[in-house]
Amino acid sequence: AGRRIDPLRYATTAEEQPADPAAATAVTPQSAEAPPRDELAFIKLRYKQPEETVSRLISRAVTADDIRPADTLSDDMRFAAAVAGFGQLLGQDQYLDPSFDLDAVIELATDAKGRDEFGQRAEFVQLVRQAKTAQDMR
Repeated sequence: AGRRIDPLRYATTAEEQPADPAAATAVTPQSAEAPPRDELAFIKLRYKQPEETVSRLISRAVTADDIRPADTLSDDMRFAAAVAGFGQLLGQDQYLDPSFDLDAVIELATDAKGRDEFGQRAEFVQLVRQAKTAQDMR
């Protein structure tokens, strides 16, 4: 049987874990070859074209050179970032920038609403506004 999950590319040992996970810098790759220091992530995407039986794999390292200012991204990408950020806020994600809050989600989603034929993006903005109201009432 083949491996279903690749070995971990990045990991830290328990002894190296700082009290604040955001301060973690010691990385020990689980593979024989260490990833480049400028690598932020490694993406693997497997897909099949319609009517194909064999999947194709695209894999690529993400580096600092790939980071773009938000205002240069498409409305779809910025709106997706707003939705993902909202999910991270709801989950109280420890890695989320402390300055990113519901107001930032509302601003990002509103600015990236674009053509909203069925009103779903506007509905999302309204949902976040309701969450902000509920948060302010606590």
